[in-house]
Amino acid sequence: MSKSNAPSGRPPATSRAELEAVALDLFADQGFERTTVDDIADAAGVSRRTFFRYYPSKNDVVWGAFDELLASMDHWLGAAPPSTPVLAAVAGAVVRFNSLPAGAVPEHRQRMALILRVPALQAHGTLRYADWRAVIARFVAGRLGTDPFAPIPQLVGHVSLAVSVAAYEQWLADPDADLAGLLQAGFATLGSGLDFDQLDGGDTAADGVGRGDTAGGRAAGAASPPSHLAEARSPDLDASHPVLLVPLGSVEQHGPHLPLDTDTRVAVAVAERAADDLRRRGHAIAVAPAIAYGSSGEHAAFAGTLSVGQIALEAQLVELGRSADHFAGMVIVNGHGGNVEALRRAVDRLRHEGRNVAGWSPRPAGGDAHAGRTETSLLLHLAPRSVRPDLAEAGNTAPLGELLADLRKGGLAAVTPNGVLGDPTGATPGEGEALLDALVADLSAVVHAVVDAVVDEASTCPPGGSGTTLPS
Repeated sequence: MSKSNAPSGRPPATSRAELEAVALDLFADQGFERTTVDDIADAAGVSRRTFFRYYPSKNDVVWGAFDELLASMDHWLGAAPPSTPVLAAVAGAVVRFNSLPAGAVPEHRQRMALILRVPALQAHGTLRYADWRAVIARFVAGRLGTDPFAPIPQLVGHVSLAVSVAAYEQWLADPDADLAGLLQAGFATLGSGLDFDQLDGGDTAADGVGRGDTAGGRAAGAASPPSHLAEARSPDLDASHPVLLVPLGSVEQHGPHLPLDTDTRVAVAVAERAADDLRRRGHAIAVAPAIAYGSSGEHAAFAGTLSVGQIALEAQLVELGRSADHFAGMVIVNGHGGNVEALRRAVDRLRHEGRNVAGWSPRPAGGDAHAGRTETSLLLHLAPRSVRPDLAEAGNTAPLGELLADLRKGGLAAVTPNGVLGDPTGATPGEGEALLDALVADLSAVVHAVVDAVVDEASTCPPGGSGTTLPS
């Protein structure tokens, strides 16, 4: 019997696409780091040799047809009419480079989440980004009649990459976002010369425009007080007495998928957003550098946790409040449940001494206790690249009240081996945005009371608004 001359096996183009799809599914299911080349080859039904015929390494699978697209972008830029402004030509090519058919969006989200969030791929990405920037730099240099390594071509390459990465981060954080629209908006911002007055009508938080003359406000025409204490110089504060917001967090484990500084990130974000809101309403608000170490003894069994304990934390907060008499008032913005008791005692003592001080802690209604859906959603919104969704897994999901006795005796390790109380697997950035909005509104009400120097006991005991306290 004679052999057929037809090629055997999968057609190369199909094989490559199938191999890529199989790999992305494996990375999503078991994590990039845990997936080996053998895993991919076995799942695709090919040999290691076949895998390496298509891809030099596991890292290259994630980048797909990047080289072919890069060659296309080089062609598109070269074909741009000379009358097209440089930035418009670059913007058009970049948007086209990132255009996707509707059916490819889910897979591309997987791909870009890996590229932007997996450390090994971030390192590998520097080489790919350099190639991408070089295409733009060559085009700009050709238009200017200069060398691609001259400052202006290099600058355009770098800022174009920055626009693209920023757009992708927003796109990943919001399932309903339009990638092309985000890219176009980013290049429009560059085209404006970063003229923020033009972009938002001049009503920016940085303006700090005040219209009131109540405590914490300032008269029209007065010098703007600093918005961030760390960036101020002492003379900047001679004539202003803003209300001071002091973020208070922790350095402690937050399961296998969230960073150790989760509580501090949340406290800083809530403080800064609330400060922006109040400054727009004419109040002088300054945000102090965060206190990053809190009382986290309950997490001591987990690596990376650092704690100063209840007594030291309370003493630090009392002394900090006593030193802050120059300010119209002070609100300690707490992001960690383990700090609540020390904060309560410190605020009570400072207020007993006659100081205009309040404490606030997050109490989102229905929130889970630690490193679960609530905190994971917040971080997916605030800092998506810091989250490892591939490592997220449910911990102990029993009601906190049922766990408190064992938790107090043996810490978190006694009730949850992975350090999670709740289930983070359903977290979404959209939910995190809604949670942040609610927390900012709650804090703003407390700060406003301090601004008016009429804080009542309910604002500080217990700190925060309504809902379930997070012992995070």
